[in-house]
Amino acid sequence: MEAGTRVYDDDARQSLSKYIVRAPVGLEKLTWDRDEDTLSWKAPENGHWKGEVRHFDSLDFIAHVTLHIPPKGKHLVRR
Repeated sequence: MEAGTRVYDDDARQSLSKYIVRAPVGLEKLTWDRDEDTLSWKAPENGHWKGEVRHFDSLDFIAHVTLHIPPKGKHLVRR
C-alpha cells in the first residue's frame, strides 16, 4: 500500500490497523530455558521457515532483535 491509497472498507481498515500494531516477535513463539540461559524461536508451520526452530544465547537474541530498531529520528515510512 502506498501513501496515496485510501482504505474505505471497515474490514480492510481493521485488518491494516491490526497489522500496524502487531508485535515484531510473538511471545507464543519463544521459549526461554532459564538453566542454560538460551532462547528458542519456533517459526510458523506455514511460513517461510516452515516450523524451523532456532536457538540463541539470550544476549545474542537481544542483539539480533535490536538490530531492527531504527536510529533515533530515522523515518522508515515515506509520505
